[in-house]
Amino acid sequence: MASVRWSKHSKIMEKITIMASKRRKVDTSEEEVSQSENVAEATPTAGSADNSSADFETTSTFTDEETWEQLDDWVSEMASEDLKMLSLLLFEFHRRETSATVKITAKAVSRVIQKDERTIRTWRNDFKKNGGEFPEDGRGRHDRTTIMNDEECRRKATKWAREHCCVKGQPNMTARDFCNYINSDLLLSSSLPPGFPQNIGVKTACRFLHDLGFQREDSSKKGVYIDGHERKDVVEDRVRYLDSLHALECSHLPPPMPSDVLQGDQSDQPESSSLRKKLVTIFHDESSFQSNDDQRYIWSQPDQTAIKLKSRGSGRMVSDFIDEYSGYLQLTPTEVASAAAQNLDIPYEARELLDYGDNRDGFWTGDKFIAQVFRAVAIAEFKYPADSYTLLWIFDQSSGHTKMSADALVASHMNVGPGGKQPVMKKTTYNGLVQKLVTEDGTPKGLRMVLQERGIDVSKMIREEMISVLSVHDDFKNEKPAVQSYLISRHHYCMFLPKYHCELNPIERVWGHAKKYTRAYCNYSITGLRKTMVPALETVDVDLIRKFFRKVRDYVHAYREGKTAGKELEDAVKVYKSHRRVKENM
Repeated sequence: MASVRWSKHSKIMEKITIMASKRRKVDTSEEEVSQSENVAEATPTAGSADNSSADFETTSTFTDEETWEQLDDWVSEMASEDLKMLSLLLFEFHRRETSATVKITAKAVSRVIQKDERTIRTWRNDFKKNGGEFPEDGRGRHDRTTIMNDEECRRKATKWAREHCCVKGQPNMTARDFCNYINSDLLLSSSLPPGFPQNIGVKTACRFLHDLGFQREDSSKKGVYIDGHERKDVVEDRVRYLDSLHALECSHLPPPMPSDVLQGDQSDQPESSSLRKKLVTIFHDESSFQSNDDQRYIWSQPDQTAIKLKSRGSGRMVSDFIDEYSGYLQLTPTEVASAAAQNLDIPYEARELLDYGDNRDGFWTGDKFIAQVFRAVAIAEFKYPADSYTLLWIFDQSSGHTKMSADALVASHMNVGPGGKQPVMKKTTYNGLVQKLVTEDGTPKGLRMVLQERGIDVSKMIREEMISVLSVHDDFKNEKPAVQSYLISRHHYCMFLPKYHCELNPIERVWGHAKKYTRAYCNYSITGLRKTMVPALETVDVDLIRKFFRKVRDYVHAYREGKTAGKELEDAVKVYKSHRRVKENM
């Protein structure tokens, strides 16, 4: 075989012969000895005699850069088999055509064909052991026969997939459902020859579905989202929120960590030995689950149409609290027994479930939210004693959460004149003097009278102007929502997230994780939703909640470093699982 390929690479071998003749080394210096290799016996080829390993003991170094560049150009155009044969021809050519003092080594050949020395030696040994032939490369030649090559199995799989892919009143088929059918039914009922796998994975099931003509479609409808992250007032509110949160975190012990390695910089955390209390950050939020909310993606064939129900169906709402120490805010069995032993009437959990609607449980209101906060505070104060813990409650910006108390100082709730449909507000202090907002008979004074008592001429003002003037007074401006006032009275901290910043609330990720479960087991009925909703929430354990908190902390660090919302922020908090994909300038 070597003689057949001889003429094809004659130019390269002629160049190397000339270079070898010019670089012939006669003396046996220490440098030559250090470069020499103990190479195996020369490769036998057609018409050539056996040679001993002594023929390869000396070396010849080629340094003609111009010639090497020409060789590199030739080598770059060669196929893999040609490279193997060229390496052997180089050895054989020098064995026959040069004197014993000019020999070529595997190191020199590796420079010519741009392969490492170990590979070249392996080629030579394989060629010799295989009787003068290269062994056949088996890569990419394995048997690709699958159960889809069997016509009966293919027919059964197609029929089952068409019947279950998108059926009204039943959960949409997923790749995992198809995988379970193959493993539990098709493979067991079919008489397949030996060698077929006993089960398949989800990725293989996806490949089978594509092979059967199914395609994965997005059935969700995109809504309208208005992003106000970088609005001036929102940015100012975000800075105040982050500064207040950072001050609290730095004055308390660090929170418990999830099971895996932390991401993000924790260098600003204070030393634990200098602190006394732990900060328990409790987040709250609500979410609604709909009975017709199924999987986002549907497997279907081109001639099939997935009919989505027009209505989202009946729904249930959940309102809950989470923290890093216990996950959901609820008592453990030990704490329940302890509370009972102390004759304390403390609820087991703070979670509220509501079948919303006119003919069901009604709707979620600010009064129901405040009542839930009262129960949550009772649970938190029992779980986390004030001598060891500081409680921080965080809510998002909504009208229900920021509802004022009935007697709160809110200028927009007042009429221009006295009486009428306006609340009876509490007394206040202005310029060091106590001011009552009702007359002697208990009638609300109204905007005009309150402003006149404060020395402001309102003769030419309309109602909107009066509201604007009174709202900037300190007592009205600093009035706090009912929930915040209550928590402060209990010596807790209360903060509200900046608008549009749902990524700073870890409980949002809890809802997303739970909805994966309810969508997978959706049967388009409120009864089915009632059965799956609580198990869906329980799939989120305390370790996963701690990871959600850590993710929020990554966003907080990114915002504090000046990152803006969008791709820059997402790149800053992205977890790169491969060292080859670490983004530059991170």
